[in-house]
Amino acid sequence: MTISKSDNKIKIIVENQTEGFMNALRRACMFNVPILAIEDVYFTKNSSALYDEIIAHRLGLTPLKTNTKLISKEICRCKGEGCSGCQVKFSLDSSGPKIVTAKELVGDKKAADIICPDMPIVELLEGQELKFDAIAVLGTGKEHMKWSSGLVYFQHYPKITGFSVEGAKHCPKGVFADGKVKNLEACDLCLSCVDKSNGKIKVEGEPNKFILTVESWGQLTPKELITQACNVINAKLKEVKVK
Repeated sequence: MTISKSDNKIKIIVENQTEGFMNALRRACMFNVPILAIEDVYFTKNSSALYDEIIAHRLGLTPLKTNTKLISKEICRCKGEGCSGCQVKFSLDSSGPKIVTAKELVGDKKAADIICPDMPIVELLEGQELKFDAIAVLGTGKEHMKWSSGLVYFQHYPKITGFSVEGAKHCPKGVFADGKVKNLEACDLCLSCVDKSNGKIKVEGEPNKFILTVESWGQLTPKELITQACNVINAKLKEVKVK
């Protein structure tokens, strides 16, 4: 069941699962799903105030829309040499005075697109130039944060019994209204209401029911992220040998 949904964020209810599975799903989403990011940068000109390494680091952290048809270099038919099936090439040629932004990156729009086109890369003064070629490849968050897909977290589904006017006043999430629980799914189990209720309110988490929040940085949609994370978990389970 979906609690809330937007382009890059979804909050859903997951039932009949364990904390172990939920944590495995969280870790798979954040650290095991392949994401596209710039890995290699070849500078031809750079007379800006920033070193090549700093600009390359900024480029690596520039979010790129990931084409799910791309595959890892390790399993590509090119055997790691690099081809259109496992990498995307970008180039940039700019001169000052101006602030160079991500939208100036020129690449294959069908394979990858810039998510934050106004993200600044470097400021060029009069007479300064920046020119380079860059290659983006798939990677995972466990290798480097530039391949991180987003923020994923979960909590037990809340269960609230009892009521206290004083306790309700101290709820920071607006869970209570008109003398009763009005917005249960907004409760994050902070227990602020319990501390001020003199024992009249009891808050606990349901053991096998959870609220999962997936906030994507934009490389993949939350649905794609969850789907690929489940595929990763299934692939790992196939490697388990039962004696």
